[in-house]
Amino acid sequence: RERELIVDGRRLFPQPGTQVKFITDPKWNKDSQTLAIVATEDKTKTSHIVMWRSKGKPTIIPFPMEKETFRNGKADLFWDGQDLILTYGQQVWSVSQ
Repeated sequence: RERELIVDGRRLFPQPGTQVKFITDPKWNKDSQTLAIVATEDKTKTSHIVMWRSKGKPTIIPFPMEKETFRNGKADLFWDGQDLILTYGQQVWSVSQ
């Protein structure tokens, strides 16, 4: 069975036939209109930040992250207003909507 991100009965990610592992839990912004999650494609081992705003299409951002970083508790994904913050080790990435 394929893992998939579904909101309101609509499949947002990934495309059918693509196997992924979700590395983080989905994180909703306080406005309850924006969702983010990090996933890794099984075949390519490519990590992605997936951002979705209600009534829109998901934005998929390739991200150079080893999935082990998340499993070892070294990374975190959270919202700061409208900015998505991804931290791991001494590095911090910010993604603005």
